[in-house]
Amino acid sequence: MEKRLRLRWSVLARATALGLAVSVLPVAAVAGPGRVGVAGGTEQSGIEQIGGDQSRSERSQAEPRQPDLRQADLRQAEPSQAEPSQAGLRRADPGQVDPGQAYPAQADPSRPDLSQAHSSEAYPSQAYPSRPDLSQAHSPQVYSSQADLSQAHSSQAHSSQAHSSQAYPGQADPSQSYPGQADPGQTHSSQADPGQADPGQADPGQADPGQADPGQADPAQAHSPPAHPTRAHPHHPQSTHPQSTHPQSTHPQSTHPQPTHPQHHLASATRTPADLARLLRDLPKGGDLHHHLGGAVRAESLIGYAARDRKCVDATTYVVTPGPQPCGPGQRPAQDATRPGPFRREVVRAWSMRGFVLPPDGDPQPGHDHFFATFGKFAGAEAGHDADMLAEVARDAARERTTYVETLVTVAAEPLRRLVDRVHPADPGPSGLAEFRDALTRDPRFQEIVQQAAAAYDQSFTDYRKLLGCDRAPAPRGCSVVIRFDYQVGRAQAARHVFAQQILGFELARRRIGRVVGVNMVQPEDAPVALRDYTLHMKMIGFLKSRAPSVHVSLHAGELVEGLNGVSRRDLAFHIAQAVDVAGADRVGHGVDLVHERGHQALAARMRRRHVLVEAPLISHAQILRVDGDRHPLHTYLDAGVPLALATDDPGVSRSSLTEVFQLGVTDQGLGIEELRTSARASLDHAFVEGANLWQEQDRYDSFAAPCRSDTPDPDRRPGAVCRTFLAGSPKAALQWRLETDWRAFERRCARD
Repeated sequence: MEKRLRLRWSVLARATALGLAVSVLPVAAVAGPGRVGVAGGTEQSGIEQIGGDQSRSERSQAEPRQPDLRQADLRQAEPSQAEPSQAGLRRADPGQVDPGQAYPAQADPSRPDLSQAHSSEAYPSQAYPSRPDLSQAHSPQVYSSQADLSQAHSSQAHSSQAHSSQAYPGQADPSQSYPGQADPGQTHSSQADPGQADPGQADPGQADPGQADPGQADPAQAHSPPAHPTRAHPHHPQSTHPQSTHPQSTHPQSTHPQPTHPQHHLASATRTPADLARLLRDLPKGGDLHHHLGGAVRAESLIGYAARDRKCVDATTYVVTPGPQPCGPGQRPAQDATRPGPFRREVVRAWSMRGFVLPPDGDPQPGHDHFFATFGKFAGAEAGHDADMLAEVARDAARERTTYVETLVTVAAEPLRRLVDRVHPADPGPSGLAEFRDALTRDPRFQEIVQQAAAAYDQSFTDYRKLLGCDRAPAPRGCSVVIRFDYQVGRAQAARHVFAQQILGFELARRRIGRVVGVNMVQPEDAPVALRDYTLHMKMIGFLKSRAPSVHVSLHAGELVEGLNGVSRRDLAFHIAQAVDVAGADRVGHGVDLVHERGHQALAARMRRRHVLVEAPLISHAQILRVDGDRHPLHTYLDAGVPLALATDDPGVSRSSLTEVFQLGVTDQGLGIEELRTSARASLDHAFVEGANLWQEQDRYDSFAAPCRSDTPDPDRRPGAVCRTFLAGSPKAALQWRLETDWRAFERRCARD
């Protein structure tokens, strides 16, 4: 394979570009190292949000933002929570290794202000310098062996992908309809929904959290989006990849008309960041498969939660304390942070990547540590607010044309921990997994925990839809977003607790209760316990998969780089391979250290054959790991035919969005319209949501399954009766049909423009 040509940035230029890019990102909360959501707390409430979304929405319309990679996104496990909060796995359970302690070299809370760090001279022009013509760069020949990426992968169907098409009984989900049904949320019009509660409603007297404090130089607002030097498209047009077996992109057997591609709109839009942001906000994105609820909402919203609950904030560390008010020495009421001023600014910076400047020498540790440290600081604010967070996530997803979110949340961790310590206090080894599982699952108290966990998920789901007003007609757009849960397991704890959480997650997903569709492992992969027990953890998952092969698994693997404390070259050589080969993962999150894996080309080939998708949160990689541009393995995966979907990770902490991840895919990785479309298709193709697949073959997007093969997605007409029946019985296929319909509408809008 010919070596791809890429633009090379100097270290200083890249650091500067990355810094500004992150500073412009929207606010979205990131989950801690364990990225633990707060579902299942007993304090679930249906109160309106103080830190509403209107300010964020207004900013997204008024100020197109360019992803700023210099502001890093690092996840830190949060300190243990009392049972009622059940913080999501980005929070460490009691007794877990605290990533905030594992990485002592954390950045000082008084971080430099990016408004000072980036002079206007660094970005003399808004135009992208020497930008290649993307309309030429992505000709059909680009993927001569990968069939235009929309058919880039083997036609072999994945045996475990065909979920039952049965929806959760008795739970009507308005987001599972398809074009032609009376679903007011399907249109994604730019108009506000009639009667929709303003997501930005703040409590009386509260300052708009999205507005900059008077006199504050907000790095996300003070600078126009930086002009990123765009990489030349990495694939040589004449590359033939003779070893590839992927079909060509002629779609000879397709029975639905092939749409026109608005590539020329992307080419013209890339002339300025503002134009590109507008185009990509309108682009249908499918699903977000790598999403931590605990890190998904803005710091401003978290301040609102803490203020409503009358909690306190340490004035030095900015850690939320339970209160009650009056606050103790060295603490301030959270209400103080709802008003513009220095205290609010410092809280927002401590709870997110806002204003954090990555060092110009490329050292990943400062950004990594700051990112993960945020979770332990705002964990107390999230307690009991899963429904509020889910509502904000749904509204944000609808605004940027994302129709499916598979979010990571942990529940019932503390009662499970107590039970395990009583019935099986010894950590199991590889030979004792069966005995441990049998002893735990036979215990009636464990079965009670399973039911409690399912009820907690269901309650959060019900409550967030009430907050949105989904029982109104017409329903707000956020109600059309389909949300499902992956049970997230904390990896930075004793082996018995890791395995017990895995067992609980498998039970929930196997029984299909609580809207849990998969299992994942979170918290920093470079935490000492996670590194030490990595192989054991993979064997645990592999064992449970052998007992319940229908359960879907996505694993954080390869989220490592040289330069992180405690990470050796040996650690970089096998994590992805063991996630695929030992644990049997259906998807891999991050996968950044691919080229350091032993036999990485053979590994990528196995991933292609087994349809193992890579979840690629590009902004997270740039912030936490300092991996972008030529150092990122995105095109190594694509060249090998491995399916890949862009994702957010922790948009609240990184202050980003899926739109900005797509934007970075264009400006930093040279992706074109077809690659963005394939990412969107792959996100739903590999989603764990229940139901049969719309496509005849996984990872090949040229022919629908038999019931819809003769139908054409069209926003102006319904599919045939047989296809409608199929879509009504499969939430997954309905989402895929909706994406195809939305894409057709997107093309028409581009044609009009």
